[in-house]
Amino acid sequence: MEPTTGKLKYLFYLDILGFKDLINEKSPEDLYTTIDKCLDIFYTWESFNELFSTLYFSDTIIFYQTSEEYKQVSFLDIYGIAGQIYSKLLSEGIPVRGAITYGEFTVKLDSNGRNNIYFGGAFIEAVDLEKNVNWVGIIISRSAYIGIDKKIFDAFIRENVFEKREDGCLLLNPFYQIRASCFDVNAYEAAGETFLDELKAVKYLLSKEKEFSLKAPCKEYSKYANTVAFIKRVMKDGLYEWTLKMVNRLVPDT
Repeated sequence: MEPTTGKLKYLFYLDILGFKDLINEKSPEDLYTTIDKCLDIFYTWESFNELFSTLYFSDTIIFYQTSEEYKQVSFLDIYGIAGQIYSKLLSEGIPVRGAITYGEFTVKLDSNGRNNIYFGGAFIEAVDLEKNVNWVGIIISRSAYIGIDKKIFDAFIRENVFEKREDGCLLLNPFYQIRASCFDVNAYEAAGETFLDELKAVKYLLSKEKEFSLKAPCKEYSKYANTVAFIKRVMKDGLYEWTLKMVNRLVPDT
């Protein structure tokens, strides 16, 4: 198996959407609470998986690999963690968009030990990818999955874990628990936190699409409409309709 190295790392770049509006609409204390909530989710995953660490600046959070590991293992880790972070944040009403890349990324304290200096090709690629997709989701670069076992990768495509674009990039379907619980009549009663987070995330996306449809045409509407269209494409063979039934069972305050 191909290992990662000290120079080549997996990186998950996340952008908190509508940050300018948050600054204008929220008090400094409320904005602090929102950011703190986001970071706490990342720190929780750091404690679960010690291969990764977190950087933060303004509306940007970077979750990056810090220790050497087999590339395939790291890929499985980062896309799985990214999906759960995405669902958790949307369930809290915090819209985000992200990108996963693989490549050179340097993080080092300055000579005074006060600030992290970070740079590298993986970071530049992630920024470019994230900014150029008009949706609310996570895109994965070709660099991230090249070298992954073809049988495993093909299975992911068949199972709608990813949707492959014409340019080779992948759009991540983050709703793992929904897919795993498909058509289970007891799924809602036995629901764990992750399953409920995914349902809340879907509910959030649908409500935002409906809200902005009343103001269409506008960029915000197309962003959410594109995301909902993606969900419908990857939730095949009745899964989308089943998911709507589960979403409708959420009580109003969830």
